Amino acid sequence: MTQHELALAAGVPQPSIARIERGTVNPRTATLITILRATGHRLTVEPTLRAVDRKDIATHLAMPIPRRTRQALGRRARDRQTSPVRILLRLRFFGVPFVLVGELAEATHGSPTMVGRTIEVVVASTDVARERLAKALQDLGAAAEGDRLRVLTETVAGDGYEVLRPNAVTMPVDAGIIVLVAALEDLIRIRRAGRTPEDAQAEAVLNATEEESRAPETHRS
Repeated sequence: MTQHELALAAGVPQPSIARIERGTVNPRTATLITILRATGHRLTVEPTLRAVDRKDIATHLAMPIPRRTRQALGRRARDRQTSPVRILLRLRFFGVPFVLVGELAEATHGSPTMVGRTIEVVVASTDVARERLAKALQDLGAAAEGDRLRVLTETVAGDGYEVLRPNAVTMPVDAGIIVLVAALEDLIRIRRAGRTPEDAQAEAVLNATEEESRAPETHRS
């Protein structure tokens, strides 16, 4: 269909069609709908985010942190050899300086999410940190192979260990296992930088989690 034919079919002046095609103007919604209809198309609007279940968030916030972790990990929490908790324990044992990020970090803060196969940590970018990490990975062997552990020097938001460490919170991810977990505000910023639909949904949940965590206890019960 030529510009002239489209202009006749849509009832829009041809110069306007030309400017729209060149990208020099943004058509009004009504004009866009008219042009789409003339070409046999239609404009539809769909929600990009699912509704956030604040009641579910409040339920998770009321749980002890280790219980949040076990529920988020599901069956994998019971596998002592390959559990993400064991991986974190061995990283701590070898003195690896790291901050927990990703889905497991979000779950410890109260986000009602199921953690995928991979856990993510941001490790300090020093020679000592690299040496300790190498020893920990050697000790873990198959438990950390494949996609079970993702070691980062910085997040998608550009935050390294030195940026995350000051705001990080010490949390008991399991009985007797305390690790540094990225602050909720940093996790939100990381999700915002991700720019995927999954990141946008997770960001919405984290924002709601932050709001609920600040609410009085009577509000969450």
